[in-house]
Amino acid sequence: MPCAPSPNAENMRARETRMENAVTDLAARHRRAARRECLATLGALVLGSGTGLWGATRTWATAEVPATLMRTTVEVTGSDLVPLASAVCLVGLAAVVLVPAVRRMGRRIVGAVLALLGSVLLVNVLVVAADVDGRAARWIERGGEGSGPVDTLSTSPGWVVPTAAGAALMVAAGVLVALRGHRWPAMGRRYERTGRTGRTGRAGRTDQMDRMDRTDQAGRADGSGNADRADHASHPDRRAQLGGGQAVTEGDGEAGSSAAVWDALDRGDDPTA
Repeated sequence: MPCAPSPNAENMRARETRMENAVTDLAARHRRAARRECLATLGALVLGSGTGLWGATRTWATAEVPATLMRTTVEVTGSDLVPLASAVCLVGLAAVVLVPAVRRMGRRIVGAVLALLGSVLLVNVLVVAADVDGRAARWIERGGEGSGPVDTLSTSPGWVVPTAAGAALMVAAGVLVALRGHRWPAMGRRYERTGRTGRTGRAGRTDQMDRMDRTDQAGRADGSGNADRADHASHPDRRAQLGGGQAVTEGDGEAGSSAAVWDALDRGDDPTA
């Protein structure tokens, strides 16, 4: 006659449940923190690339040079003085889409490239900022629209600040991607995780069911061992029957039924239908 599980089995189940809940909560917190860090880094990369591109496309200097019949006004942008500025900023904007699409080593490579390009851009901007007047005048004389020396030249060195700040943000974002990117979620990761760990999850659930079956059998043995021995001693034929294939058949049926339920859940079917 079946009896209720022993208190030890119930305590073991409760302890396992608490441990599983704690592990699940900890994993969820880590995923949320990684997602926030990823979004913050990508936001910094967008801000840096956009700010650098905006500053590089502004007019850093304006000059009047003599032309054939009249004076010509020539505008010099940041991209004219720092040719890499626009290209580097566009690479940074493209990396915003590339980072979630790649995995561990890919993110390290992307982060290293971003940090390197941002550093090169920052150095070039600072070098140009030290002599905006002279570099603008030389650029106009070499390839400007006028012919002859520059008469008047006015500069706007303030546009150097957003360009340099954008480059610095790109460097910081690249370092974070290279060092911390392997912990961030990836595009379509939940589908990959389901396909990749389906067999592992099924094996883990099977092991858990085996442990629960052993615990239940131990509880039934503690509560009904004496009664079973007395019943078997008084009924030899029944003892032989229970000790033979009947008990094994019942145990195999229960295990097969449980496994069938988990297999149906893995396939997405409703086992109760």
